[in-house]
Amino acid sequence: MKLLDLHPVTRGLAVWNSGAWRFGAEAMAACRVDPLATCWDVWEAMSLIPLAAKRDGVRHRADLAVRMLQAAGDAGKEPCVALVPAGWEKEEMRVFLGAAAAADIPVRWLSSRAGAVAARAALDGDTCSVLEWSWTRLQQVHFVRGEDGGWRQEGGRNLAEAGILACFRREALAVQDLALEEFRFDPLYSGRTEQGLFSGWWTALGEGKAWSVSTPDGGRMALSDERERFARLHTNVLADVTDAETVVAPAAFLRMLGWSRATAEPSPGAEVEVEDHDAPSARWREHLGPLSAGQGLRATHVVIDGVAEPWPGDAAPGERVTLPDGRTALAVHVRGHHGAA
Repeated sequence: MKLLDLHPVTRGLAVWNSGAWRFGAEAMAACRVDPLATCWDVWEAMSLIPLAAKRDGVRHRADLAVRMLQAAGDAGKEPCVALVPAGWEKEEMRVFLGAAAAADIPVRWLSSRAGAVAARAALDGDTCSVLEWSWTRLQQVHFVRGEDGGWRQEGGRNLAEAGILACFRREALAVQDLALEEFRFDPLYSGRTEQGLFSGWWTALGEGKAWSVSTPDGGRMALSDERERFARLHTNVLADVTDAETVVAPAAFLRMLGWSRATAEPSPGAEVEVEDHDAPSARWREHLGPLSAGQGLRATHVVIDGVAEPWPGDAAPGERVTLPDGRTALAVHVRGHHGAA
């Protein structure tokens, strides 16, 4: 079955630029030009809370999520498994299901993105933790090995000062001091110069390239040699997060800190086989493994006007059902840990 990976970084950013909403690479290339025109936490704070500026008919983050899913070309008739961020609770999942239905995406199952990452990391031992790095926070999700050999989530914590924005800001201020001292140049002088600094920083971390910044006289200020110094800026907020084989984190995060022992986050993949929900051994887990496909799963909610509501009726996920008041709704399944059993 197709996987819909709700990556909190690449999918969680929306920028209002030149009279339209930009997502993905376009948003990354413009996110620091005008911070007030940027929504950083579309996935982190999935909700129906109104946005201050209702640009182009977008009322809240759920509307932005619909636009993102449509822009990414995720719509289709094939049912999918959505990998959701570690910080999502029941309400975020309900709102997301409504957004997915509005974008014509048949989400049939939900699963933990961190759990899928842990499952694919192929770690030894009985414990591990996955670091899910997003724009405004770092989620450390702890797992223990279950009797079936898979990972079971056992708690976690939220490090608000270790999100991408906070990490960039610490390093950017250090670069500002260096540039002012050596070149009498402020790379944070305007939104466009700050965007250039951010783009170079993010590319260096993500692709392992050298980091430098252009100076007004056409020169370049090399910054890669300062990586060890910059890494120390994050020591206090990451005091209890260690560089160990049992820690799984994005490659960009590992490069930022200069870690060499931790495991780089693998891709969750493109498809997965899902176990028959009615089989004696079947249950929802925090990870997705090589399971056998089945057709026994039953609906727990229906999506009405973009919002998922608990439903006691009998239908298979993906079916259209007629409610007692005559309205037509989409039946979906939310796993028992978060929704109706």
